[in-house]
Amino acid sequence: MRGRMLMIAAILFSIVAGSAFARSEKVTRFATEYGSLEATLTVPETAGPMPIAVIVPGSGATDRDGNDPRQGLRTEVYRHLAEGLVEAGIACLRYDKRGVGASATPEDLAAPILASVYADDVVDAMKAAETVNGVDQVFLIGHSEGALMSILAAEKHSPAGLILIGAPGRPFGQVIHEQLAAQSIPAEVLQRADEIMTALVRGTPVGEVPPMLAPLFPPRARPFLASILAIDPAKELSHLSLPTLILHGTTDLQVSERDLELLEKADRSAEVVDLPGVNHMLRDVGEDRAANLATYKDPNAPIDDRVVPAVVAFIREHRK
Repeated sequence: MRGRMLMIAAILFSIVAGSAFARSEKVTRFATEYGSLEATLTVPETAGPMPIAVIVPGSGATDRDGNDPRQGLRTEVYRHLAEGLVEAGIACLRYDKRGVGASATPEDLAAPILASVYADDVVDAMKAAETVNGVDQVFLIGHSEGALMSILAAEKHSPAGLILIGAPGRPFGQVIHEQLAAQSIPAEVLQRADEIMTALVRGTPVGEVPPMLAPLFPPRARPFLASILAIDPAKELSHLSLPTLILHGTTDLQVSERDLELLEKADRSAEVVDLPGVNHMLRDVGEDRAANLATYKDPNAPIDDRVVPAVVAFIREHRK
């Protein structure tokens, strides 16, 4: 179903553009099994029922806005996305994932660091979104690793629709291997990375970690890695039966066309939007790798103007 959504989006956005909603924004917290997580709730000032989108952040210490200061990541991508959706009358809840930003309280950090816990956090975020005054439907937007967490969460608590952006379609071990290989690291280091990931999945001792790989396999993160490496996103997606939109940028350095193919095969009814020239951070960078990487540190760069219309069209199409 590729391409169809672009036409729908263009038609719809021509209707809603120019009549942006005023909005209100507040910081809030929602309860989980382990403590509470801090979030930003942005709501359009509109009469009548409205949908809400929960934005699930990607890998690492990525916060509610799409930043990770420890890694030098400054994108504001989720803030830009939320602002665009609210202007179209769609409320947004975006949150600091467990252990990140304002969600790093002792209670939050007491939770086991496992993929299942992060997925449960997404479920709790959806339940919190359901209680927002005026909201009648919840849609889930997962970006990067957050797309996998969204798939897992949707198996436990079904949203009105699922939107996957920059989503992996292969087990994370394969994705990590490909990303490391693309960095032209020494063959022996790449082999050692594969051995470490195999050990984590099997629950056997990891052994010595080369300095080059230390940031990837810190001791604290190993339980989480062990829990996520063997998960097959495409297989998990095949278990779902709900409206799904997949956005794929053709210059995404984190996931590939192969990931998209596997997700499409897993869900034949999914609506797919190809975004030529768009990267993992939803910016149009063309084929210039340097420009691509520069957007990871440019919070002021606007997201591509095809992204919000596609998401808005999908949500409007699947309103009940």
